[in-house]
Amino acid sequence: MMRWDIINALIEKNNYKSYLEIGYYKGWSFDQVKCENKTAVDPNPCKTPGQESTPINCTIMEHPRSGGQSEVLTPINMIVKSTSDDFFKQADSWMGVDGAGGWDIIFIDGLHEAEQVYRDIQNSLKHLSPGGTVVLHDCNPPKYEHTTTGIDGCWTGDTYKAVIKFIDNYETKYLLRVVDTDWGVGIIQKGDWGWMDVMQPHSHGFERPKGMSDWEFFDKNRKGLIHLIEPIEFYRLYINSKVGD
Repeated sequence: MMRWDIINALIEKNNYKSYLEIGYYKGWSFDQVKCENKTAVDPNPCKTPGQESTPINCTIMEHPRSGGQSEVLTPINMIVKSTSDDFFKQADSWMGVDGAGGWDIIFIDGLHEAEQVYRDIQNSLKHLSPGGTVVLHDCNPPKYEHTTTGIDGCWTGDTYKAVIKFIDNYETKYLLRVVDTDWGVGIIQKGDWGWMDVMQPHSHGFERPKGMSDWEFFDKNRKGLIHLIEPIEFYRLYINSKVGD
């Protein structure tokens, strides 16, 4: 199961119409997602020479609808060449926040540094429509080397730290689970469901021994720290039930 399989399943299940992706790169995930309105944000999209040569803070319409001017401006496969921080600042000025006019599903796969990932999560939740979902990539690195220079063709960075921090700070408002597939795919939805999630102990119950590194602590307790679930549980919890059940 790949990240876009999870995203597409959530889109189909919840009839989502708008998708925002943080971290387009070469469009590997973006091109696989099936949603009516798709927007990507990346300071350096590089699928084509045209994307690379487009000035920063400009919008690239990959497949605009034909017809009148209003249709051309409809955000269908729209790529915004910008940092996520700048994009969300601009979004604050032309759309509502706290779920007013936001995106139905937002996928975060940008700069894999904990502080930036955490900021992307917070900004995404401000611009998420009611009943929407935030999805994260690279939440469950198998080896320490994946968090530094990267090996096996993958650099996850320390995204896992942002996941743990979010669970600790927002568990009474949101539930975050990580599907154990494709380097760890996190799912965030609104609702205080922690008491229902009896499969996993919560990160609040873990005490890091003195002298243990962040990685050692995570590697030893990852299942409970990031609420790790198997793909079959994803379908049971998110696809065969309603949001919030």
